[in-house]
Amino acid sequence: MNKLPKKGDLVVATVKKIMPYGAFLTLDEYPGIEGFLHISEVASKWIKSITQYLKVGERTVVKVLNVEEGKTVVDVSLRRVKEDEKRKKLEEFMNIKRSIKLIQAALKKAKSKKRLDKILKAIDELYETPYDFVLYLKDEGVGIAEEVGIPKKVGKILYEMVVSAFKPKKAVVKGKVSISIIEPNGIEILKKAFEGIEASYLGGGHYLIRVEKDDYKTANKEMRKIFDSIKTFLSSYNAEVSCEVVE
Repeated sequence: MNKLPKKGDLVVATVKKIMPYGAFLTLDEYPGIEGFLHISEVASKWIKSITQYLKVGERTVVKVLNVEEGKTVVDVSLRRVKEDEKRKKLEEFMNIKRSIKLIQAALKKAKSKKRLDKILKAIDELYETPYDFVLYLKDEGVGIAEEVGIPKKVGKILYEMVVSAFKPKKAVVKGKVSISIIEPNGIEILKKAFEGIEASYLGGGHYLIRVEKDDYKTANKEMRKIFDSIKTFLSSYNAEVSCEVVE
């Protein structure tokens, strides 16, 4: 019997067929299982056609509403999935696929006869997902590869691949500074106000500042420091300053 998702689960799905009253989607994480999306679960408002929101072949994220044992079709909803939930789920899904491809590539590069499906089964018994496994491998080293039946030679290759593929992402915060200054040497004053600060001039007295750090908290803190520095410097002059963090 095919594995079924649980009620309330967020699942990645690909649109298979669209009809006037609903759509059928294949559930990418559950082979052989489909989702039925009724038109009333597409959007929170009345819609004329599902094609306003979905196209055949499009990948999206839906929420499981109802599951019946023994059946291969579950009821799903699109309108009950928030944008941030969709983004996180798709990112997680792609990371899992990427992790499996890395394991497969390491086996191929090492010319190992070890079967991928057996390794994935062992990973499934010890870890939440293959992505969790490769992240743990990255942090703990090649030794843990043998726990899931990966030969030492393959483990070394996989470790190098994982370290290269999953480099930590930097957090980026952007800030907009708007300045109106009435001084005879205003340009020179502004140069001093932005000394040591990387800023792009947007025109009309507006400047864009970009801060990149290891995490958002640190990046935000640094941006606030920059805002305070500019405001403090210009407080001695005839100038109006406004600062805001932008997307």
